[in-house]
Amino acid sequence: MAHFLEHLLFRGSKRYPDIARVVEGAGGRKNGFTAQETILYFTHVPDGKSKLAAQVLSDMLIRPLFRPSDIETERGVVEQELRGYLQDSADRAEETAMALYFQDHPMGQSIGGPIENLAKWGREDIRAFFQTFYCAERANIALAGNVDVTAISALLSPFEIIPQHVDCQRVINIPSLPVISRVAVRRLKQREQAYFFLILPGPVYAHSLRRASSFATDILGQGMSSRLERVLRDELGFVYHVGASLNASQDYGIVAIVGATSPGQLMQCMRRIIEELRLLSRAGVTRAEYLRAKSMRTARIMIASYSPENIARRNAAVMALGMPVYTPHERIEHERAVRHEEVNEAARLFLNPSVVTLAVAGNVKESEQELLDIIQNA
Repeated sequence: MAHFLEHLLFRGSKRYPDIARVVEGAGGRKNGFTAQETILYFTHVPDGKSKLAAQVLSDMLIRPLFRPSDIETERGVVEQELRGYLQDSADRAEETAMALYFQDHPMGQSIGGPIENLAKWGREDIRAFFQTFYCAERANIALAGNVDVTAISALLSPFEIIPQHVDCQRVINIPSLPVISRVAVRRLKQREQAYFFLILPGPVYAHSLRRASSFATDILGQGMSSRLERVLRDELGFVYHVGASLNASQDYGIVAIVGATSPGQLMQCMRRIIEELRLLSRAGVTRAEYLRAKSMRTARIMIASYSPENIARRNAAVMALGMPVYTPHERIEHERAVRHEEVNEAARLFLNPSVVTLAVAGNVKESEQELLDIIQNA
C-alpha cells in the first residue's frame, strides 16, 4: 500500500491537479521512492523556484486528490512495475535473501507486495492508509542548494498544517538476527546467469564501529580495486561486476554482497567469496588498503556535496532514522578520524562468515544443501 500511495500522490493535489506539468514547466523534476522504512518525495528546481517546490510538495502531502481515474491508471502502472521486478533475476535474488534473513518480520517483505493486492485496494482503503500514516510526527524535511536562510521559515510554512496524530508512532518490533546460515534458490530456467545476494549481520547506524565497518566493506567490494573485484573479475574472470555495501539502520544493519556469474561457476564463486571474507575478518586490511579507502570515501563525500539533491535526500533519510545531520565538511572529518585498528576490529566483527544468508536466482543446478556446505566448509 505504501508504494502504491507514493505513486498516487504524484498524480495531483487540490491546488496542483497536474503536478508533473507544474514542476517540469518550471524547469525542475520530481520523483519519489519507497524503501523498507521510509518514503521519499523530492523536487529539484532552479534558483528562484524554491517556493513553488515547497508549495507543490506540501499540497500533495496534505491535499491529494485520489481521483478514481488516477487510482485505476496507477494500479496498472504499478502492476507493470512489479511484473518487471519478477522478470529481473537480481531483484528476485535480493527479495528472496531479505525474506530469508528477516523471516516473518515485516522487513523481509517485498516493498511492492504481491501483485494480487493491487486489485483489493479501493479509494477508501487508500485514504484510510494515508490519514493513518501521513502525519507530522513522521515527517522530515530537508533543503539544500541556493536557499536564502532568512526565508526558510516562510518557505516551510505550507508544511505546518500536516495533521498531527498522537498515536502516529513506530509500532514494529526490532528484527531478530539469524543465528544459523541459510540458503534459498529460485530456479529460473530461462536465465543464462546465476544472481546471488549474500547477507551478513552488520552494525546499527549508531554503533561506534559503523563507519569503520563501512571502510572494511568498501575494501571488500567497492570499486575496481576492491578485493572481490580483484579476485573474481581480474584474476578468475567469474563476474562482470561484484559489489559489497553496508546498510545500517536504527535497529539493524546488513552487509550485502551481490553479483552474477555463470551457473557452472557458481560454486567456485561462492567458495572464493567465503575465503575472502574469512581472510579479511582474520587478518584485517593492509595499511595501503586503509589509506586508499579513506581517500576514496572522503572524495565521494566531496563530490556528492556538489549536488544539492544528493545532500537533501541524504539528510532527510538520516533524520528519518533519528540521527544527527552533519555537513559534508563534518562528515569528512569523521571519516578521517577512523583508525586502522578500528577497521580491522569492524572486519573481525561484521565480515566474519560464520552466519551467512544466501539467495541465488537463475538457472541453478546445485541444491540449497550443496550451497550451504560451501558456505560452512569453504
